[in-house]
Amino acid sequence: MKELTLVDYSKKKLDDTYLVVYMIKNEINLKKENIVEPIDLYTMVGVNKKGFRELLGIYPDRDLDNRYWLDIFETMKARGLKNILFITIDDNKNFKK
Repeated sequence: MKELTLVDYSKKKLDDTYLVVYMIKNEINLKKENIVEPIDLYTMVGVNKKGFRELLGIYPDRDLDNRYWLDIFETMKARGLKNILFITIDDNKNFKK
């Protein structure tokens, strides 16, 4: 069985419709040199029409970039996504914009 990396997941073809997409927020501490910085990672899990869960991607949140989530969904659209019926997400200011 071949191991898939996060880059492989970001290029994987998606189903055209997902019933629910869960955006699960994980707060982690990232160490850069001698500084520990807290960041938010969002794990996107979709439930397809057959009821199976699929990992759609893992994305860091970018507070200062208003178009970030729009760009994420545009790349998902290019990978084959057409419809999401329901989406759940923790409170995210940029996603609301």
